[in-house]
Amino acid sequence: MTPDEQAQLLAKAGAGELTPDEAARLLAACRRDPELLAKLGRLTVVERLLAHGHLYPEDGAFVREVRARIEDSAEEFAAASAPRSRRWWRAGHWAWAAAAAVVLSATVWWAFRPGASEAHIVRMESATWDARQISPKVGDPLASRRLQLTGGLVELKFARGATVIIEGPADFEVLGPQHAFLHQGRAVTRLPKGTKGFILDSPRGRLVDQGTEFGVSVTSSGDTEVHVLEGKVEALPSSQPQAVQLSVNQAARLTPQHVEQFAADAVGFITDLPPESVGKIGFLHWSFDEGRGDVSVNRGEGLGAAGARAMARTEPAGGAGPQWISGQFGAGLSFDGKEDFVECEFPGIPGGEPRTVAFWVKVPRDSSIAEGYGIINWGTHKPGLAWQISVNPQAKEGPVGRLRLGVMEGWVVGTTDLRDDRWHHCAVVMYGGHRPDSATHILLYVDGELEPAARKAVREIRTQISGPDAHNMWLGRNLGYRHARSSDPFGQFFRGGVDEVFIFNAALDQEQIRSLMKSNRLPLPQPVAQAGGR
Repeated sequence: MTPDEQAQLLAKAGAGELTPDEAARLLAACRRDPELLAKLGRLTVVERLLAHGHLYPEDGAFVREVRARIEDSAEEFAAASAPRSRRWWRAGHWAWAAAAAVVLSATVWWAFRPGASEAHIVRMESATWDARQISPKVGDPLASRRLQLTGGLVELKFARGATVIIEGPADFEVLGPQHAFLHQGRAVTRLPKGTKGFILDSPRGRLVDQGTEFGVSVTSSGDTEVHVLEGKVEALPSSQPQAVQLSVNQAARLTPQHVEQFAADAVGFITDLPPESVGKIGFLHWSFDEGRGDVSVNRGEGLGAAGARAMARTEPAGGAGPQWISGQFGAGLSFDGKEDFVECEFPGIPGGEPRTVAFWVKVPRDSSIAEGYGIINWGTHKPGLAWQISVNPQAKEGPVGRLRLGVMEGWVVGTTDLRDDRWHHCAVVMYGGHRPDSATHILLYVDGELEPAARKAVREIRTQISGPDAHNMWLGRNLGYRHARSSDPFGQFFRGGVDEVFIFNAALDQEQIRSLMKSNRLPLPQPVAQAGGR
């Protein structure tokens, strides 16, 4: 192997582009060439020193030694990394040129280290994977592995403390215990308090976490946006020699031509996964299988009043009310979009408490924008205090005809057009936590699949179920419609069919939602293995 070939393989290793065959060639060359092996050893040692010097620049005497060791080896490092580090030399940053070579040496060292685990999968929600790769599982250790996620969410924990949430579709690569590459898609990185130094590369440059939380979005063309949600990030664009310092609420767009700075927007990123439910889940369930009369009885347990009724109504009073039809399971209800609705003896789930609302809906092909609001709702018609699930009627807020959750001045809209006169299973999941909002704490499911969000607007969720302006849960009536004299250009009543309405006091996962869709019940609890059992 020629020196140029060695340099090329080292550079590819540093960029995370080393194939298994190339890694084997480099390892074989190290075994044959003691000098090459010694060089890798020196690079590994300096990498440890460089990491300390970069993260703790105030550590005076030690840092001076670090820099002296790096400067002594800079020429050697530059020769190994020349194909991929010219921009650092143009900037006059010898340390970054050395860092490029050091990172690639560390990558090779970690790849060859037996049993190295640079990260592991903590949680997954509705994750689907490219057919060309073996699907990983929760708990799997990851060492220099590329993850091609076609949908859903995956949470990784890196060996040195960083947590990364990846939102599919995405192409994400683990490069080291504190180093990754986002080739495409969205990811949010968070470091424990008091730590810093996680590196996230993209096709347009490098992002160095300075003790923070930040979201990154990479398009199919490689253009990159970084939004700082907390703390600080140092961006090292490939399009310019100067580093860009970003603080909380600041963002930057990195392209081949320039760097554009603007205000950060957290709306586009999912910053947490739903917590796992603990204990028994309470729920209400109106099946509408009575098939006659004007009352349906709650068949759930552990939430609300036992036997809570869902009662047919009209506004103004005196009309025929919703009509009984064949539903997905047994009977269902049909709403005419003019005066029909149902009022339930349940005030709703308040504040930011977790919840899941699941139901079947059948929307006519000719549904108009005046017939979409109010499939299911409760609360108070004020910003953040409302909770309303609809078929989106407002084009300015997202594609019309898609599943929508609105909290008034905050919303999330899905991508599947429900207007096809067929039954669809829908679920809206809201997981609680600190200041849950409509942009980051809502997941939509249609027919058992996690629904990509076409549009979002952020508003803290503080559902208010008491007071003079609050009302009990409604089906088929716009939350904002109070009386016949009021008007709304987007309508007062929903037109379509509804069946099997469930309200849960927990954030359900995809397996539970699919069980509802297929069998109209939650899956049975799985037996817990006994200690020492097989």
